Amino acid sequence: MTGCGSTPAGANPGGYRAAGGRELAYDAFRPIPALRIALGQGLAQVRGSSRVLERPCNVVRTGAPLGETIKKPTAAEYVDLCVDTTGVVLSQDWFLDHKQVEHMVAVAFEPGAAISSSDFAHDPSVAAPSQILALAGASSPLKDSDRAALVGKVDPPAGYRYDGGEVVFRGELGIQGANVSIEHYVNDSGSLLDVEHSDAGAAPIKGPAESVGHGHTAYLTLELGTSIVSLDASDGGVVTLRGDDPEMLLRVARTLR
Repeated sequence: MTGCGSTPAGANPGGYRAAGGRELAYDAFRPIPALRIALGQGLAQVRGSSRVLERPCNVVRTGAPLGETIKKPTAAEYVDLCVDTTGVVLSQDWFLDHKQVEHMVAVAFEPGAAISSSDFAHDPSVAAPSQILALAGASSPLKDSDRAALVGKVDPPAGYRYDGGEVVFRGELGIQGANVSIEHYVNDSGSLLDVEHSDAGAAPIKGPAESVGHGHTAYLTLELGTSIVSLDASDGGVVTLRGDDPEMLLRVARTLR
């Protein structure tokens, strides 16, 4: 896709290699599940149809661009997405204060393209400053014994299998940061689910609240890529679910014990 972007002054445009470990590909957008909820809540509306690269797509209007929390569009701020039937976003037009601030459109589409891990290999030549490494924190594998002792267990959906995990430190969680144990689940179609267990003292990510039973409240952050459901665990910690299907996340949240 074509578009525009910027790098803050003094920043390294190539990025830094932080700690090891894995996380969800938050930019691998699968917007249809989130858009389904957004349409039902009045946060999005179908405006018509179009074609990009000779592919038909539906024009859907919402209030935030890809990568941000979905909100209701207004006359001053809205985003028009052209989404094909497979869920691929072929174009995005973002208007802010009645002015267009971004236009992105697909310039090529290759279904079934063969992609190897080396296609996305990145070895930055700029060493990361020590403060960057301190903020990123260290990552270590989640041991089976530690995983068995986690408080705030949930049941993954049918068809999802455990695919390893790790323990990381995140400085943004609470005043002093918190350790996070992350369980990775995946199904045969490539859909991912991360279950994060944060230490006591961490604060849940607040969004619209929904009771999920057993005295627990779930907070949903609806995004076009990876949505988030955050819950208070019984030990004072937080369980955070991340995945591309918000309805699936809420079903998993109801199994919290």
